[in-house]
Amino acid sequence: MDNEDSKIVTFYSYKGGVGRSMALANVAWLLAGEFHKKVLVVDWDLEAPGLHKFFNMNNEKIENGLIDLFYSYKDIVRQEIHSIEDEFMDIDKYIIPISNDFIDGSISILPAGRNDEKYATQVNNFDWDEFYKNWHGFGFIEYLKVQLKNKFDFVLIDSRTGVTDIGGICTLQMPDLVVLLFSPNEQNISGTESIINNILKSSTKHISNTNKIDFIPIPSRVEKYLEKEILEEWELKIAKRFGKYFPKNEDPIIFIKQKSIPYIGYYSFGEKLAVDDDIYGPLAYSYIELTKIILNKVDILVDKHFPTRSSMIFGKTDDGLKRYTINRADPQFKEYFSKMLTTMFSDVKWQIMGLILVLIAMLISLKTSFFEFSSESFP
Repeated sequence: MDNEDSKIVTFYSYKGGVGRSMALANVAWLLAGEFHKKVLVVDWDLEAPGLHKFFNMNNEKIENGLIDLFYSYKDIVRQEIHSIEDEFMDIDKYIIPISNDFIDGSISILPAGRNDEKYATQVNNFDWDEFYKNWHGFGFIEYLKVQLKNKFDFVLIDSRTGVTDIGGICTLQMPDLVVLLFSPNEQNISGTESIINNILKSSTKHISNTNKIDFIPIPSRVEKYLEKEILEEWELKIAKRFGKYFPKNEDPIIFIKQKSIPYIGYYSFGEKLAVDDDIYGPLAYSYIELTKIILNKVDILVDKHFPTRSSMIFGKTDDGLKRYTINRADPQFKEYFSKMLTTMFSDVKWQIMGLILVLIAMLISLKTSFFEFSSESFP
């Protein structure tokens, strides 16, 4: 696989609690399942790992992870190896395939590490500044990028929050694209602006001069269905401060309304993938839109017929009405609807039911006409 065809995308948030890991997991599922891509997800949130939970992976299945990879690299350097060959490390032993039913695509994970008694010590004792100064850290990160790009179509990195050494690596050296998720409040917005400024000043010592980083800010965990006046007030603030970073052909307010990731309380319980649980729900819709943005950002033409909000179908459930979205213009929907009608009206039961409905409609029409005639004839 050519490096030019592979992309690294970092998911970053200045503050926690904005659904960053959940967004990454859902986008990974869509890239693998709908676009047949070979996807690697990387848990670089070393202080609070947990990305593997979204893929039903127990900690017992993890033997090594990202932190172990860095310690192994340092062990190799200690052996006085002065030059790094193309395959001087076996990256595969740190990567775990994730079971799925995808036809062509796949998801693998590079976890943070095995969360046992020694994990916290490993993370706390690793000095990233010293790693760059004394262990050729910049060169190794560049090497790691090449190795991962050679193996996967997309590498999605779950970055640590805040302004940290890890955050700098994940937003400044590793990625081709940074997805900046933030909630509509001043702390999140100001923090996200500072990270954007850092990305724009990409001539620092930790940046490859050949690596032009793109980015897109996306409002997340937005309560869209209550407090409409407050929502519109914050949408206007976000548009003024981030509108220049949205796609040029998009109206900032419309972009925010359509692309913001909503808060859906149901998904606060456990680690569920909305795109697998309810593909026609509002949260899955927002992840579909985010996936399309990412693909367009890396110059991949999106021609997949995803569900849109062009029409609504309501189905009865135990909890009331469940909303589904269907695109009437979608050829797949037309084909499905045509087959459904053909099946219905080729069935004798449906033919009888249709005849009964026609007769009822005729009787109602005749009855209405009779009363209209009677009222006109006999005042």
